[in-house]
Amino acid sequence: MHTRPGPAGPELFMIRPTLDEIPQMPFPDGYGIRPMRLDEAGLWVDIQRDAEPYFDVQPEWFEQQFGSDLAAVPCRCYLVVNAKGVAVGTVSAWYKDDYHGETWGQVHWLAVRPAYQRLGLARAALAYCLSQLARWHDRAFLGTQSARIGAVRLYLEMGFVPDLDHPGAREAWLAIRDQVGYPALQEL
Repeated sequence: MHTRPGPAGPELFMIRPTLDEIPQMPFPDGYGIRPMRLDEAGLWVDIQRDAEPYFDVQPEWFEQQFGSDLAAVPCRCYLVVNAKGVAVGTVSAWYKDDYHGETWGQVHWLAVRPAYQRLGLARAALAYCLSQLARWHDRAFLGTQSARIGAVRLYLEMGFVPDLDHPGAREAWLAIRDQVGYPALQEL
């Protein structure tokens, strides 16, 4: 994998070398999380479109991202819901068989609709996702982009560190280090 530029800046990869000691972050009152059903791909696309400021989410992306193992969707893909059961976010505890030549758990496509951001839902969904990944994996990775500073901060706070084993990774991280303001990045 290469650190490629895109509408949201260069790709950044992060790893959590162990899934031990996952911070417990409860959902705010009135919110929770449930497994996604296979017939809810359109809902997933709608949430991603609503939350995505940098590019146009396409309907076929759900199939492209999860189609290699649709049977795993009800176990590994989740919807964040409000008290009325309305889906306001999504996250997936996915996997990749060939990350650095080995199988890794993958935090995939975390998104919260803008009207529900800044409530702690992304943090709670990420903690839930990591606890689910720990059922199947010993470690996890994720990909994001350099313009998503808030997401990068969240991932760092939840135990992820930069994965510098990609061409251009160090340069991409150095370019955002001061914006992120996370002490561990000063050692890059």
